[in-house]
Amino acid sequence: MKNRLKELRKKKHLTLKELGEQLGLANNTLSQYETGKREPKLETWQKLAEFFGVSVQYLQGLSDVPNANSSLAAQTSEALLQSVDDETLDKLADKNLPDEIPPETKKEVANALKSYKAILSLKDNDSLDATGLTSGLQGYYLVIQQALRGDEEAKQALTEINQSVNSYLLNQTKKLNKIFNDVSKIQKSKKNSKKSSK
Repeated sequence: MKNRLKELRKKKHLTLKELGEQLGLANNTLSQYETGKREPKLETWQKLAEFFGVSVQYLQGLSDVPNANSSLAAQTSEALLQSVDDETLDKLADKNLPDEIPPETKKEVANALKSYKAILSLKDNDSLDATGLTSGLQGYYLVIQQALRGDEEAKQALTEINQSVNSYLLNQTKKLNKIFNDVSKIQKSKKNSKKSSK
């Protein structure tokens, strides 16, 4: 899959040298990025995407939506996501992610999408910013990509993200269990007081 860096640079009528000067990158490096001989780091992808006003996925050639963070694109992706059942999400993640991605990582991506879908079903228009959620998931996916390509910094980031998420989920589970236990105690107490009053 070819990235769109050269196409976007030409649309702006910039030479490699001019683009390099504006971004603080060597034109030789940019040339290698354009031809796919060298893969930019995550921060560089983001810097380039921001410069051209497109999403990282569009720049990489992974999406046909130039700005996945636009309100319309976010709403469309949300509507599509909400219309898909969990079993289909598992199949989509398994079939559409590259073969070199391990099955457990594909499952993590599918689970992230399911979590996102659950969040969307709970949100009302004012409480959560869909664009921010979409952006967060895109960032998570990019970290996974870079980690799979051997980027040590991305591997470390992915480990830290997973630890934070697991810690958060564990804490939430403990809180929910406490709530359920408290509710159960209250219900038992009510039953006992009804029995004793009879």
